[in-house]
Amino acid sequence: MNIKERFTVCTSRDQGGQYYGRLTDYLLESDLDPESQVYLCGNSNMIFDAMDILRARGIPQKQIHTEVYF
Repeated sequence: MNIKERFTVCTSRDQGGQYYGRLTDYLLESDLDPESQVYLCGNSNMIFDAMDILRARGIPQKQIHTEVYF
């Protein structure tokens, strides 16, 4: 498995990732593996919204890792 199959970089302010746009849109559009480890870094409002979506889609809290950036 190569790195692109293991990570999806989502960005909203630069186009350097695999997905450019709102992370919450990506989470709603994507098929998420319930075994995924999710790393969220950014605005606390985005993190809270993303966590709500992830939990609703079956990702356990222990698999969601966060860092508030601003």
